[in-house]
Amino acid sequence: TVARNRAQIEDARKQLEQRVAEIDQQLRELLPFTADTGALDRQRRALRKELDECVYDSWADAVPDTAFTAAPDDDKATARRWTRENQLARKTRQLQLHGGVLVELPDDLVTLFDRLGEGAEDNIAEVTIRAEMFEGAQRRAEYAHLQTVAHAWTAAFFWPLLPGAPQPPYQSAFLTLQSSPAALSAESAAHVRTLAEERRFFHFELAFPEVFTAGRGGFDAVVGNPPYLGGLHIAPEYGHKVAHFLRSSGPETGGNTDLSAYFLRRGFDALAPGGHLGFITTDKITATASRAAALTPISESWGGSIVDAVRSTPWEGQANVTVAVVHLHRGAWTGPKTLDGRLVPTITPALTDGRTGTGDPVPLPDNRGKVFQGSNVLGKGFILTPAEAMRLTAEAAANADVVQPIIGADEVTALPVIAPQRYVINFGSRSLEEAAEYAGPMEIVLRLVKPERDKNRDPRRRAIWWQFTRPAQNLYDAVAGQSRVIAMPLVSKAVMPVFLDAGYVYNHKLAVFAYDDDAHFGLLTSAVHWWWAVTRSSPRGETRITYSPKDAFETLPLPPCLDGVDGPARALDDHRRSVMAAAGQGMTKLYNRVNDPNDTTPEITELRHLHRELDRAVVDAYGWADLQMDYAHWQTRWGQRYTLTDAVSTELLQRLLTLNLARAEGGAS
Repeated sequence: TVARNRAQIEDARKQLEQRVAEIDQQLRELLPFTADTGALDRQRRALRKELDECVYDSWADAVPDTAFTAAPDDDKATARRWTRENQLARKTRQLQLHGGVLVELPDDLVTLFDRLGEGAEDNIAEVTIRAEMFEGAQRRAEYAHLQTVAHAWTAAFFWPLLPGAPQPPYQSAFLTLQSSPAALSAESAAHVRTLAEERRFFHFELAFPEVFTAGRGGFDAVVGNPPYLGGLHIAPEYGHKVAHFLRSSGPETGGNTDLSAYFLRRGFDALAPGGHLGFITTDKITATASRAAALTPISESWGGSIVDAVRSTPWEGQANVTVAVVHLHRGAWTGPKTLDGRLVPTITPALTDGRTGTGDPVPLPDNRGKVFQGSNVLGKGFILTPAEAMRLTAEAAANADVVQPIIGADEVTALPVIAPQRYVINFGSRSLEEAAEYAGPMEIVLRLVKPERDKNRDPRRRAIWWQFTRPAQNLYDAVAGQSRVIAMPLVSKAVMPVFLDAGYVYNHKLAVFAYDDDAHFGLLTSAVHWWWAVTRSSPRGETRITYSPKDAFETLPLPPCLDGVDGPARALDDHRRSVMAAAGQGMTKLYNRVNDPNDTTPEITELRHLHRELDRAVVDAYGWADLQMDYAHWQTRWGQRYTLTDAVSTELLQRLLTLNLARAEGGAS
């Protein structure tokens, strides 16, 4: 990690220094002060400032300024003070460090640790002897000193930034500590020890110094099943300090990065060159934020190779979850690679077949502001039965302003005739005073919603207790004036859109597209969108998909025009509605029949035909008349499907990725 950080910083500094030198030379060649020299001088000062701020932020180099970012329980003024102190110390003293850690373990101590791992511990006496050797090694002054340095650096991230708290181990103290074990005050040193014990600081390089010597450089293998937890849940579960510490581990990490991605990063860093890592991890490891923090940098920047992967498979234990299995190699890998048990030439960070293209697609401007997640109500007390809604509107006609039908994923996936089954009290962005004018609805919300919101940890949610926690007003603004919208469940098996009437409240389990025309409905219903979506979204179980609007739609390159798509789209939609109503089956059950090779009924056979007709129209709209469209019932990663064959879908995905990247760079369509 240090080597990567240093290399990046050194490269950046060299480029900045070269640009400064070039400007210096231009200034020497110009006559005395002119407008040109003034502009160059301003540019030079800006570059010098950038150069001053381009410093190391990793172990043995510096305590990062981000260590003193205020958590909710910290005092912001104190946090700002120590951030400034740390910045000043880094600027004035940092660049003297260009070597490794200033304190190193002597060879005989490393040898002692090496001996602890030799042979078998097959009797109590041997275990006791080795335990005493280990404890003795830890008491050695050199070991205790380096452990104090490591503890102090880590403790900076967990320090209470409050008036009257001990002085934190900021940059100046940290540098002094490396050469003087007693550099910290007694109070600060005691607090470092307390934090290390409470937080159970663990440093691999100190626990296994014999593994990280220059001749070895890490473990030959790292195997594990790290914990999974969505990035937004880390702070509520472990505290803001832990969440911030993890996010500070690299620029690739973010608030949505899953906890398992940090273990993947750390596990790879612990490998020796040529070493292997095998993790059973969450199948969300390929989601955008987690992929960007782990598999993408490991395989594209850090010299790692993805050797084998299973993108999603049921966990064999008691827990009802699905997992991904990942095998990484540190270094170039020339042997066979397998994905979901199939030999492939390369495996991308998204755990897809490299033949579909390499590199991550980027969001495109044409798709911006066209897809939204529905409203997150957060409060069962907002929800009404049809009878309750009728009573409220009967009491006062004005209540119809805030009593609206609400529809979600369950209705879309399960009902033969898709329509809202419930109502919701929706005050929108009204102030409390404005909302109180609707006495009946307000009485319900005050009685059923406010007591629960008062318990919420988020102060913003407590403050707006009469409103949805995320109203998604931008969605309703975008579809204003439309008679209908296109919606798709965020989690479903079929991954198929439907038309919904305008005027509903769409809940947070729906993705809503700001289109009302048949042509865009056809595009979103086609195999083009289906394959792009399932490849760019996360699996949920063996057969369901968690649709990602950002990854699945905002990156989808749209055809230059959609002429010829509206007719086939309308025919498919009409036929599908009639089949669902006649059979009394919702979308999920209907597509179970489509994907069943044994279902040869006329209505299902016709639906398959209409899908083929629509796909041909969409592909032709892209200008790909040469693409042969072959179909089959086959076992995809998402279960048995009737869809394009593996070869055709691979070619289609490759063309879409190429088109996405070309448009992102301003190229031709």
